[in-house]
Amino acid sequence: QRGLILHIGALRLNLAAVGFFILQALIQQERGFFILYLTLGVIFFLPVPFIAYRLFALIRSRYTIDREGIGIQWGLREEVIPMGEIEWLRLADDLALDLPLPLLSVQGAVLGIRSHHDLGQVEFMASDASHLLLIATQNRVYAISPYDYRGFMNVFSRSAEMGSIAPISVKSSSSSFLLTALFKDKVSRVLILSGLILSLLLLIASSFLIPLRDNIPLGFDP
Repeated sequence: QRGLILHIGALRLNLAAVGFFILQALIQQERGFFILYLTLGVIFFLPVPFIAYRLFALIRSRYTIDREGIGIQWGLREEVIPMGEIEWLRLADDLALDLPLPLLSVQGAVLGIRSHHDLGQVEFMASDASHLLLIATQNRVYAISPYDYRGFMNVFSRSAEMGSIAPISVKSSSSSFLLTALFKDKVSRVLILSGLILSLLLLIASSFLIPLRDNIPLGFDP
């Protein structure tokens, strides 16, 4: 609930800021301020798809557990882990070394992949970093945050003791977006962000400098 409130509030604030700056741009008489307010509106709109997807993912998230295995769904990301593939399940607080959280982790969206000295790659699909549960498989460790984490651990223990009746297969699916793939590369990320910032600065500077000049020579008349 806290994650939903945070994301809905952030989404509404960004949309309100976009509307305010667009409205201010439309009532401006000078071209320079029109471009300035329009640019600010675009800047505040950029996080909107990111926040909206995280909100959608949080609403659609769920953890399921039975004697056949554990299912994790977070937005368009889905993971099915058969009971036989699970090596252990424990609290993150029991680790000797603290588990680093992914970047941009907030209440309701603790998402991403981080490396741990003892565990290797840890994929986070959680909403609350205060009570993380770790599920270890041969290939990767998953960090989740069920509300009743102790009840989740008790159900896991009972399900593992009963054994599997109809074994299930491993399933892993996720959406892949071009922009997400580009931002995973450091060089691409730096080039995209620096190009965007420089273009916005050039647009703002030119919009203020052009009205200050009566004539702009194009090279045809000395």
